[in-house]
Amino acid sequence: MIAGMAKLEENLKTKIIGQNEAIGEIVNALKRSAAGLTGDQRPLGSFIFAGPSGVGKTYAAKILAETMNPKNDGLIRLDMSEYGEKFNASKIIGAPAGYVGYDEGGVLTEKVKRNPYAVILLDEIEKAHADIFNLWLSVLEDGQLSDSHGRTINFKNTVIIMTTNIGLKRKGEKKQLGFGSGEKGTEQNNFKDSLEEFLRPEFLNRVDKIVIFNDLKEKDLEKITIMGLNEINGKLADRQLKVAWDNKVIKKLLKKCLERGEGARVVREILQLEIENPLADKIIKGDFNKSRVIKIKVKNNRIALT
Repeated sequence: MIAGMAKLEENLKTKIIGQNEAIGEIVNALKRSAAGLTGDQRPLGSFIFAGPSGVGKTYAAKILAETMNPKNDGLIRLDMSEYGEKFNASKIIGAPAGYVGYDEGGVLTEKVKRNPYAVILLDEIEKAHADIFNLWLSVLEDGQLSDSHGRTINFKNTVIIMTTNIGLKRKGEKKQLGFGSGEKGTEQNNFKDSLEEFLRPEFLNRVDKIVIFNDLKEKDLEKITIMGLNEINGKLADRQLKVAWDNKVIKKLLKKCLERGEGARVVREILQLEIENPLADKIIKGDFNKSRVIKIKVKNNRIALT
């Protein structure tokens, strides 16, 4: 792990736009763990990622998993809305003896047993029953969890990430999502107060870092849009095709994203609708010139491919 720490921050900042401060906090915590400056028994890192939808919380967990564990599917994701009832805890560690599903083991414990270096994402923790988090106390403190068969599963090499938007609400401005520079202190305090009402102090005290994801500004969404177009070219490379665009196209796509006001997530939807769908039609029909360059332009205030 130590060998990969040097480039971890650079790799994350290249792919996760507009969250340099958050990335720095994550990487610093992981570096302390890699250097042996934290408890030997605890997971490599445990974090709560806070912020509204569309600012990169879940994506950051995905990229972290890919960066730290590039040869395997390193992300284990649990949708915490599926754990809204107390009895749902059995899904995590497995059904008790005599119940249906006992032989299958737990959703989480079986996956960690197969991939002990995973990044574990607990998505939208505010949707889970509060008692579900009792299971995690031993994981966060001792780096282990016993399944329904009595087997002890080692979590010491995992990274645990919990996402939440508890205590947060979208701002009125569609151009900005998350914690604004002028309101950041107030928003953070509101978040922490709400989190303390939901999670017990003994749980919060075991989390390494609460990471605040800041607002995505217009320049951030512009970078994400350009990255998306470059990714399309990457997909076209095997066909020896390429798309080309000018700044007017970027501005038009960006305007559509800002009108929706849903952060980075909407960029992918806009690119699929405005670029990939008509592009797929042209490719299937063989409708491209000898240069095999498909130009994206703004015509009559609309995106057009020629």
